[in-house]
Amino acid sequence: MSEWWCTFIGIYIIYDHQKDKWNLAPAYDLTYPLDALMNYIKVSRAMAINGKRTDINKQDLLEIAERYSIKNAKGIINEVIKATEDFKALCEIQNLPEKVIQKIYTEFNLLT
Repeated sequence: MSEWWCTFIGIYIIYDHQKDKWNLAPAYDLTYPLDALMNYIKVSRAMAINGKRTDINKQDLLEIAERYSIKNAKGIINEVIKATEDFKALCEIQNLPEKVIQKIYTEFNLLT
């Protein structure tokens, strides 16, 4: 196995043996809640964003980006939003129920 996972203070990190370096695990805490039909904006997340665990919005992401000198934050957010264009097709391939697909998809616009 070329990489392994560990938890350090609630943050998941991956060690890549081939490159001999640690990386943050991708998409940590960005997953949908267990019940996708819930209003996920009101579901408390494990990791706070801009000091908030609920009602996180685009402005919160932009403030964090500014605080940590992340360049092109708006471009990155727009790139993620653009990636959602394939969401429905990918969910259909996985045979997710239509009502779940629709519920999640309608909430993608919250960051626009």
